[in-house]
Amino acid sequence: MEEYVQHGTSSQLPTLVVISLFLGMGKGGVPGLATIATAATVVTAPTHIPNGLGYAVALMVPILTMIDIYAAYLHQHALDWNTIWVL
Repeated sequence: MEEYVQHGTSSQLPTLVVISLFLGMGKGGVPGLATIATAATVVTAPTHIPNGLGYAVALMVPILTMIDIYAAYLHQHALDWNTIWVL
């Protein structure tokens, strides 16, 4: 994992930022951008690092979680909390 993080911080940070923005906009309602972000994550995953694709896809989980938490915060007045607790 350390090798993947070092690779990401040195050469792919701008790409990861753009992918994160696309993922957020796609989650926010822009059709197709989440799909493009997922495909870009797979394409830009380093192939010389063992399990690099798994790490690349695993990076999307915290981003998606933070997007959902922020959306819930923004719309907390309109949420049906009973339904949220069931989920």
